[in-house]
Amino acid sequence: MPPVNTATPTPPAAPVTKRQDAKPGDVFYKLIDGVRGDIRYGHVAINGKWLSINLNTGALSSSVRGEGPIEVVGTLSYELHINAGQNDEMSRSELSDDAIFHAKGFKKNYMSLGTYNDGVDKFLSLDAGKPLSDDFSTTQNGTGRVVQVGTFSINARMAR
Repeated sequence: MPPVNTATPTPPAAPVTKRQDAKPGDVFYKLIDGVRGDIRYGHVAINGKWLSINLNTGALSSSVRGEGPIEVVGTLSYELHINAGQNDEMSRSELSDDAIFHAKGFKKNYMSLGTYNDGVDKFLSLDAGKPLSDDFSTTQNGTGRVVQVGTFSINARMAR
């Protein structure tokens, strides 16, 4: 079978909506001049900006424009790996972008998604108990003490 030419633009096949209408867990492509872009994103939260994960690189991405057109093509799922006995204490800024952690002295687990810039660098975390909800937290400084208890991976389930 010949290799797929990823440079060839693909017109949208799924219904087109606006970026501001994406729901947590939606997997989407941005549309540029009516043509599907090359990068798949997974919508995670809105905090003054629309926050997504670039599914090609795993990097956190933000957008200030909510009116841009997107094509929703699937949903995210998260696979959590809680490691019994793992209690690695560190500062928030030392966590990797796939860490499950809780703030020192607390039990609610969060998933570390990385940083985005909203005038200052902010760390984004999703509630590990319900990652496909609007329950997230941000913090500006990475000096708070946290305990890493596991890791997670992200999967994109395509609708077609």
